[in-house]
Formats: sequence, C-alpha cells, structure tokens
Amino acid sequence: MASLLGIFGIGDRLQKKAVHGILNQLDRKKASIRMEIEKVNIRFTTMIAFKHNSVVVAKPPALDNVLKVGQFVRFKVPGQEQQAIRMVISTPNLNLKNGSPVFLCTPPNEFAESAHRANERFDTRRFNNIQLRISGFAEGFRILDLSTEGCRIHTSFTNSVKVLPKGKTINDAWIQMGNKARVELINITPRTHHEQAVGMEFSVKSGEKDLKLLTHLVALLDKQQKESIRAESF
Repeated sequence: MASLLGIFGIGDRLQKKAVHGILNQLDRKKASIRMEIEKVNIRFTTMIAFKHNSVVVAKPPALDNVLKVGQFVRFKVPGQEQQAIRMVISTPNLNLKNGSPVFLCTPPNEFAESAHRANERFDTRRFNNIQLRISGFAEGFRILDLSTEGCRIHTSFTNSVKVLPKGKTINDAWIQMGNKARVELINITPRTHHEQAVGMEFSVKSGEKDLKLLTHLVALLDKQQKESIRAESF
C-alpha cells in the first residue's frame, strides 16, 4: 500500500500536510525549539512563525553576519525527538515591523531523512586546552565539538581516512582537559571524514568519575552556549 501511495503522490501529500501541521502547531504554541545551522556547528534557542510560503525564524543578534542564502537549518520536533525538520534559508536578514530581527526559510514538504545526532554536540573551538589524545600519536587532536557520546576533531594531515579509518575501533584514547583532568574512553570509532576534521563516536570507560567529569563539561558548554546566543521573542 505504501508503494502505491507513493506512485500516486498521496504519500508525498500526506507528509507535506504532516510537516506543515507541525510548523503551524509550533507557531500557535510559540514553542521554543533548538535549531542548528548545518556545517557551521552553531545551535540556538528560537521560535518560529508559519506564514504562507515562508517560515519566519526569530534570529539572535549574534547571527547577523553568519546566515547566508542557501544554508540549511534543522531542528528536532519537540516531543518527537526522532523526527527532524530541515529547511533552506531564503532570506538571511529581515526586520519585522516591530523591529525584531528574523530570517526566512522555505517550508519543506517532507521530514528530514534522519533525526541527525542523537546527542547534541557543543562547540569547543574557543578552547585550546580540550584535546583528544590517542596512544601512538605524539600530539593531541583539538576537539571542535563534543557530546557525551562523540566528538569532532581537527586533523592537519591530508590522509585522515588512512590514518583514522572509518569504522576501525581505537583501543587507547582519552579526552585531555588542561594539564590534569582526563576522561578515559573505550570503543572510540571514526565515523565521518570531512576536510581536516573527523567525527568520532565513543563510550566513556566504566567509572563514575570519568562519566561525571564529561557530563559536567558538556553541561557547562550547554549553559555557555544558551547564554551567548539566545533568540528574542516575536
């Protein structure tokens, strides 16, 4: 039945109705959502309004020179964490009649293919003393973003796919914070390769101390991010 619905376009229309229904609901409730700008690793709390052929997004002032036409933003549907909506920016800078800064997106006709990362990662690029250390490497890798289950690291070598093969588990690695604090990791595995960056998935070594230390660090990053970039209400 699903394939027949797709052939006749009924499935597409139902999904479009569902997506637009969620956008309308978030508008009516003035619900707060956590939105991410893809590829630049910026997340912020905002609200949306669904107006005809545009999704109006309240814009934090800190994003004035960040947004560009054609960039994608996405967010998980509140209460439906496995469902995500992905939108393309059509107008990056606009002020409403009341002066509130916003940007406009084209409303999508379908849900995003996946809910993206299960755990939200937080930008750590402003810190020079948070590194991923791997046994056998003389230098540590600067951590670009971090969650309780993964990170993205900066790599200076050009053959990262060979040096850190996708899917090959690394046995001896840890997160180094400053000169003293460290979090021991197990089952750390490269998952994605980008230009001078590798996305890693990991588990924290059994022990309350290591997990507590990493959870505390991620909580601090979350707090700082929310305080530095907060959207204004419509």
